[in-house]
Amino acid sequence: MSGSPVPTLNDFGGGIIATSMPGAWIAGIRYAIKPYACLVTKTGAAQSIPNNSWTSIQWDTEVVDTNAMFAATSDTITINASGIYGVSSYLGFVANGTGRRILAIVINGVFRDLKSVISDGAVTNHLGTTGVFSLSVGDAVTIRAWQDSGAGLNTNTNETPHFDVVYHSAL
Repeated sequence: MSGSPVPTLNDFGGGIIATSMPGAWIAGIRYAIKPYACLVTKTGAAQSIPNNSWTSIQWDTEVVDTNAMFAATSDTITINASGIYGVSSYLGFVANGTGRRILAIVINGVFRDLKSVISDGAVTNHLGTTGVFSLSVGDAVTIRAWQDSGAGLNTNTNETPHFDVVYHSAL
């Protein structure tokens, strides 16, 4: 591939790889890459999740956003190019021995994937959820959490909660 520009590759953690050039030649192979990826985290203060109430997680740090999908300090990643996307999230709750914890992927207000754990006492409860979805321009993707410990319960920010949406292919 003499004369072909060499793309710059970046690994943003969590297995997300984006390139500076769509349709790039990498090691002599042409990849049909559309670099639509958004990764946000929660690095600031913990968020209190009320007892027995679905609550959208407020993300405060944009790690990568290659298609203007995230507005700073919000709860939503908005799709700007239709396609098949992988969506995943991770969240921890502080230790509490009562009740369940649930994490959900919500698209346009519809719950699409749920993961649940029963509290195991004096340790942080960790939840991860992932799915592959057909998404259209304007679709709003959020992550919601729920718990029933009997009182508000904080998220655990020590393990960097995150939320990512990554383009895989055309519809």
